Amino acid sequence: MTTYTKTMLEKMEASQPLTLDACKTLASEFGLSYRSVISKAKQMKYEYIAKTATSSKVATVAKETKAEVVADIEAVTNINFVALDKANMADLCALREYLEPKDLDEVLEVE
Repeated sequence: MTTYTKTMLEKMEASQPLTLDACKTLASEFGLSYRSVISKAKQMKYEYIAKTATSSKVATVAKETKAEVVADIEAVTNINFVALDKANMADLCALREYLEPKDLDEVLEVE
């Protein structure tokens, strides 16, 4: 357990609001770990602004497959396409969007 001197505490108090970078700077001046400085700051109820957590992994987004888009198009048109899956994904999505009814009135007119 590290003993903080009055001078150290005064310097920490004067540096409020403390951030991770400020704590690292103070830690190097005090010859302590930055985690110790953060802990002491929280214990003394000094204002500490924690760094927001960032994920190093890209959020996984459920992506549609070509087969799913083709199935949607086939369902709307009632046609079984043999090679539609050879088209690029952007064209398939555009075609599906074009074919999908825009509102309830269009659905009722088709039926």
